[in-house]
Amino acid sequence: MRQVLPVVVLLLAACAQSPTRQVDAVEIPTGTPCLTLADVPEKPQLLTTDAFKTLRGDSFVTALWHDRLKRIDYEEKLEARIIKCVGKLPIPAPLAPTQQPEPAKPRWQFWK
Repeated sequence: MRQVLPVVVLLLAACAQSPTRQVDAVEIPTGTPCLTLADVPEKPQLLTTDAFKTLRGDSFVTALWHDRLKRIDYEEKLEARIIKCVGKLPIPAPLAPTQQPEPAKPRWQFWK
Protein backbone atom coordinates (compact mmCIF):
# COMPACT_ATOMS: atom_id res chain seq x y z
CA MET A 1 0.00 0.00 0.00
CA ARG A 2 2.87 2.31 0.72
CA GLN A 3 4.14 1.96 -2.84
CA VAL A 4 0.73 2.54 -4.36
CA LEU A 5 0.09 5.77 -2.43
CA PRO A 6 2.81 7.85 -4.19
CA VAL A 7 1.61 6.60 -7.58
CA VAL A 8 -1.99 7.55 -6.81
CA VAL A 9 -0.91 10.98 -5.56
CA LEU A 10 1.07 11.57 -8.76
CA LEU A 11 -1.84 10.48 -10.93
CA LEU A 12 -4.26 12.74 -9.09
CA ALA A 13 -1.84 15.66 -9.33
CA ALA A 14 -1.53 15.13 -13.09
CA CYS A 15 -5.31 15.07 -13.49
CA ALA A 16 -5.77 18.24 -11.48
CA GLN A 17 -4.04 20.30 -14.16
CA SER A 18 -6.07 20.13 -17.31
CA PRO A 19 -4.23 21.02 -20.51
CA THR A 20 -4.93 24.52 -21.76
CA ARG A 21 -6.08 24.91 -25.30
CA GLN A 22 -4.50 27.59 -27.43
CA VAL A 23 -7.15 29.58 -29.25
CA ASP A 24 -6.15 31.20 -32.51
CA ALA A 25 -7.96 34.35 -33.56
CA VAL A 26 -9.31 34.07 -37.09
CA GLU A 27 -10.24 37.18 -39.04
CA ILE A 28 -12.88 36.65 -41.69
CA PRO A 29 -13.16 39.44 -44.25
CA THR A 30 -16.67 40.62 -44.83
CA GLY A 31 -17.92 42.32 -47.95
CA THR A 32 -18.38 45.99 -47.28
CA PRO A 33 -19.26 48.34 -50.10
CA CYS A 34 -16.44 50.71 -50.86
CA LEU A 35 -18.68 52.98 -52.90
CA THR A 36 -21.98 54.43 -51.87
CA LEU A 37 -24.49 56.25 -54.02
CA ALA A 38 -23.14 59.52 -52.63
CA ASP A 39 -19.69 58.68 -54.03
CA VAL A 40 -20.92 58.21 -57.60
CA PRO A 41 -20.64 61.48 -59.56
CA GLU A 42 -23.76 62.99 -61.00
CA LYS A 43 -24.33 62.06 -64.63
CA PRO A 44 -24.05 65.08 -66.95
CA GLN A 45 -26.91 66.20 -69.16
CA LEU A 46 -25.77 65.04 -72.59
CA LEU A 47 -27.61 65.92 -75.77
CA THR A 48 -30.05 63.39 -77.10
CA THR A 49 -30.12 62.03 -80.65
CA ASP A 50 -33.18 64.15 -81.44
CA ALA A 51 -31.36 67.30 -80.29
CA PHE A 52 -28.40 66.46 -82.54
CA LYS A 53 -30.74 65.99 -85.53
CA THR A 54 -31.94 69.58 -85.22
CA LEU A 55 -28.42 71.07 -85.24
CA ARG A 56 -26.62 72.04 -88.44
CA GLY A 57 -23.12 73.19 -89.37
CA ASP A 58 -20.94 74.82 -86.74
CA SER A 59 -23.50 74.48 -83.97
CA PHE A 60 -23.51 70.70 -84.53
CA VAL A 61 -19.70 70.47 -84.24
CA THR A 62 -19.65 72.75 -81.19
CA ALA A 63 -22.38 70.68 -79.49
CA LEU A 64 -20.46 67.48 -80.22
CA TRP A 65 -17.31 68.97 -78.73
CA HIS A 66 -19.05 70.15 -75.53
CA ASP A 67 -20.83 66.82 -75.22
CA ARG A 68 -17.52 64.96 -75.55
CA LEU A 69 -15.83 67.15 -72.91
CA LYS A 70 -18.69 66.51 -70.45
CA ARG A 71 -18.52 62.75 -71.10
CA ILE A 72 -14.71 62.62 -70.68
CA ASP A 73 -14.92 64.56 -67.41
CA TYR A 74 -17.64 62.21 -66.12
CA GLU A 75 -15.65 59.10 -67.13
CA GLU A 76 -12.51 60.42 -65.39
CA LYS A 77 -14.47 60.96 -62.18
CA LEU A 78 -15.92 57.43 -62.39
CA GLU A 79 -12.49 55.90 -63.03
CA ALA A 80 -11.05 57.81 -60.06
CA ARG A 81 -13.76 56.36 -57.80
CA ILE A 82 -13.11 52.84 -59.12
CA ILE A 83 -9.36 53.17 -58.61
CA LYS A 84 -9.97 54.46 -55.07
CA CYS A 85 -12.16 51.43 -54.33
CA VAL A 86 -10.41 48.61 -56.19
CA GLY A 87 -6.88 49.92 -56.54
CA LYS A 88 -6.80 49.64 -60.33
CA LEU A 89 -9.09 49.70 -63.30
CA PRO A 90 -10.61 46.30 -63.99
CA ILE A 91 -10.30 46.75 -67.74
CA PRO A 92 -6.97 47.03 -69.56
CA ALA A 93 -5.92 50.35 -71.01
CA PRO A 94 -5.90 50.65 -74.79
CA LEU A 95 -2.66 49.91 -76.61
CA ALA A 96 -0.28 52.78 -77.20
CA PRO A 97 0.38 53.66 -80.85
CA THR A 98 3.77 51.93 -80.66
CA GLN A 99 2.16 48.74 -79.33
CA GLN A 100 -0.40 48.36 -82.12
CA PRO A 101 -0.20 44.99 -83.86
CA GLU A 102 1.41 44.99 -87.27
CA PRO A 103 -0.92 44.65 -90.25
CA ALA A 104 -1.18 41.19 -91.70
CA LYS A 105 1.13 40.54 -94.63
CA PRO A 106 -0.41 39.04 -97.77
CA ARG A 107 0.26 35.35 -98.22
CA TRP A 108 0.88 35.66 -101.94
CA GLN A 109 1.59 38.39 -104.39
CA PHE A 110 0.83 38.35 -108.10
CA TRP A 111 3.76 40.50 -109.16
CA LYS A 112 6.51 38.24 -107.81
